[in-house]
Amino acid sequence: MMIESFISMARYLSPRHDDDWSDRLHYLVTPNILFAFSVLISFKQFGGRPIECMFPNKFPGSWEQVSLTSFLA
Repeated sequence: MMIESFISMARYLSPRHDDDWSDRLHYLVTPNILFAFSVLISFKQFGGRPIECMFPNKFPGSWEQVSLTSFLA
């Protein structure tokens, strides 16, 4: 019963042939651009250094290393 409902909804997911270039831009290009930018932004959070602290120049480098490696609980 559930499979028949998914099969009947598949016709709504297929591309329509009564659209022009602006419609194709809205439903094909825009989601892909948004997805690409979200991947770039999330890579910074999960792949790079998520937190970059800025310390004043008067702090020695050892203070910076301690603050970046210690966690407060």
